Amino acid sequence: MISTESQRYSQTKKAASKTTNFTTRAVKLRLFGLVCGVMLVLVLMFEAKKPENWAWMGFTEFEPIIDTRYLNNLYENDGQAANQSDVPPKSSLRASLEEQATVDSDAVLESDAKKLPVSTKPRKEFDKAEKTFWDSVYSKLNYRQRMLLMEGLYRARRGEMLDKEKTSEWIRMIEEFEVASDIYQADILKYLNSLPETDPQRGSLSNILFEFQNRSAEFLTIFKKITDEKEQNEMSIAENQKNPGETASDRSLKTLQSVIDQTAFGFVQDNALQSFSDDQPAMFRLIDMIQSGKYQLDIDSAGPSEPVMFAQLYKETERLRGKKVFFKGHIRGAYVTKPAKNYLGIDTLYVFWVQIAGARDPVAVYSLTAPKDFVIPLKPLDAEPIEIREPVSITGVLFQKMVYAAGDGNRIAPVVFTTVPNWQPVVEKPDSEKELPGLTYLVATFLGVGGIIAVGTWFFISFNGRRHQKKIDSLKKKYQLESFDDSADSTNQ
Repeated sequence: MISTESQRYSQTKKAASKTTNFTTRAVKLRLFGLVCGVMLVLVLMFEAKKPENWAWMGFTEFEPIIDTRYLNNLYENDGQAANQSDVPPKSSLRASLEEQATVDSDAVLESDAKKLPVSTKPRKEFDKAEKTFWDSVYSKLNYRQRMLLMEGLYRARRGEMLDKEKTSEWIRMIEEFEVASDIYQADILKYLNSLPETDPQRGSLSNILFEFQNRSAEFLTIFKKITDEKEQNEMSIAENQKNPGETASDRSLKTLQSVIDQTAFGFVQDNALQSFSDDQPAMFRLIDMIQSGKYQLDIDSAGPSEPVMFAQLYKETERLRGKKVFFKGHIRGAYVTKPAKNYLGIDTLYVFWVQIAGARDPVAVYSLTAPKDFVIPLKPLDAEPIEIREPVSITGVLFQKMVYAAGDGNRIAPVVFTTVPNWQPVVEKPDSEKELPGLTYLVATFLGVGGIIAVGTWFFISFNGRRHQKKIDSLKKKYQLESFDDSADSTNQ
């Protein structure tokens, strides 16, 4: 009977001991430690997702690693010929310029779409025929003639005349253009006459030939007017009297400039050893467009919504060529270079080697001006490179990929042109003006210290409580056994 009651008492005591008493100090400290631990984990999760917090450990290469060595990219263009100066490559800039040149014609087609259906196929066929002609003409021009062509159109847009020493070469070049145009028209006419009368292609070829003849005559008039000051003045006065706004000559000049731009940018080469020097006619034309404000690269102007990565500039050059790009990084090197003599009067370009955040290789940024108060270190060619690391943001236009001499051989870098890098000098603030640490870091520090104290207190109390509980249990067990033996002896008696 006594044993049964003692068993019930022990079971009831064990069941009661399993119930948590939330009013005790030990349980309260344990709960406080758990809450602090959860808040600390949340703060650490938000801070761990920021790449800059891992820079001190060297984990900065979160962009994909790209092999920019020149020898490993020789056959990137699917076996194109080594000498590609006579073969224009595919260019998205050419396509974008073509779209810009046909904006007016597309607007006319859209406005007349409700009146009658108009097919765009003849327009595309003429563009293809005209592109073939200009590719053939431009490929036969040498570097000096290509620069002269760009300068002539530049002078015409500004209402200026070519220098007298360049007039004779310009006239010879225009005569060659006229001969090439006549030969090309004769080839189209010869092929047209070879077709049977019932061939449906005769109609489209006739339209192409007629439009090409009109376009060639229009362009030839513009070319001749550049060197004829008297004719230029007479045509300008007559057209201004008819139309005080944009004249027909101005529209023809815009169309001619667009065609030449499409052709010149189509010949821009990537990953070629001499590409940067050979592509200077197109380069100076790009600088001309930047100076005219076409791209709006001022610091205050709105740039692209998201910055590009190095992998995009390197792998997607064709798609981004001639487009406005924006990226952030650090200036790792800077120097001054002297470009070739040009019609724009530019005698200095500032080169900044910018390493985009997370990238391993730099981007060559050619700027028309240097940032205010930025000192470009001048050093001899045989001196050791000067290490700099200045934060900067770039809003510019992607031009091409060029080959440069690196420490481990020739490498390839994207080339971006801009007006001026967005750089601000870093000024050390006095102690009185230094900002307090951010709220996130304060909360994280508080929770971290509080969590450590809570865990330590909980461990200390728990350890001592268990040790004392073991002693109490051992004493209770000892005295309960002795009292049970005494009661048993008295019963037997």
